[in-house]
Amino acid sequence: TVNDIKNVTCYGAGMIGSSWALNFAMEGLAVKLFDINDAAVEAGMNRIKQGLEGFKRNGVLTDGQIQEILGRIQCTTDPVEALKD
Repeated sequence: TVNDIKNVTCYGAGMIGSSWALNFAMEGLAVKLFDINDAAVEAGMNRIKQGLEGFKRNGVLTDGQIQEILGRIQCTTDPVEALKD
């Protein structure tokens, strides 16, 4: 069932993939964020961090919560690693 899901992969770190990664990580899931090169993954993580900072500015999240969420996201450019687990 959906409740049994613990790990997800977002295969693409663009606007949609990074948004999904943020959503899943905020829900407590371990996330692998994949894209074809380091620059794309870095851009995706920057979008995620910007989103989290917005939540912080609006009083929704604390620094500690942000660190927990970021700790759930693993980035990779290796397609095999991305789909492992």
